[in-house]
Amino acid sequence: MTIAPVYRGEIILSGQQPNLMVLRSDCWVRLQTGNSDSWRVVLDIAGPGDLLSAIHAVNPASPVWLGKSEIVGVVLKRGHLLVVPQEKIRETINKLPALREHVIHRLSMQFHIAARMHAISRLGVEPRLAFLLVSLLYRYGEQRRLVSGAALAPPLSQPDLAAWIGASPASVARVLQQWRSDGLIRTGHSTVTLVDVKGMITLATVSTAGEMPSWGSHSLDELLLP
Repeated sequence: MTIAPVYRGEIILSGQQPNLMVLRSDCWVRLQTGNSDSWRVVLDIAGPGDLLSAIHAVNPASPVWLGKSEIVGVVLKRGHLLVVPQEKIRETINKLPALREHVIHRLSMQFHIAARMHAISRLGVEPRLAFLLVSLLYRYGEQRRLVSGAALAPPLSQPDLAAWIGASPASVARVLQQWRSDGLIRTGHSTVTLVDVKGMITLATVSTAGEMPSWGSHSLDELLLP
């Protein structure tokens, strides 16, 4: 195992680099297919202490549902990686039960989010975006605790949000502007703060009634509301 520094904008994961990677310090990485501003699809995001891609940990090849598309990891915030070479992955996972559980959990969460985004893909931009922001709050919590809202921990840009929910950047910008006017959110450079968490959960659940499953045995309301 080695520890390597990574820098913003660096591509650290591809089919030619099927290593198991754990993010350290303040590092954040975006998983996506495609690597241009004109075409890319965001699949997931990983933060400090997180396994970068459980898919690559168990199978270096891209999943069949991606076709010929390749998963790449783009660094959003510099930090360090703990890297386990491909030939050592199975041995390392077998020796460390906690790591094995983390791989299983990460795989489950990645497919869980993807399945739910697919389930609501026919709905409008607003419920899809609300669900994504609420799910990120559930998964990663707050960057810092604020009196007037929850600043989401992951660094998020409007193009990233649009590429994640399959919408145009202009559509996402209009929804965010409306939410700012309504007092639901605040935005800054790569930051989104949920000012009204209950209101955002309502947008994510009421608009998707009958299609929004629970997180495990708990609903979003039970997990997030005081």
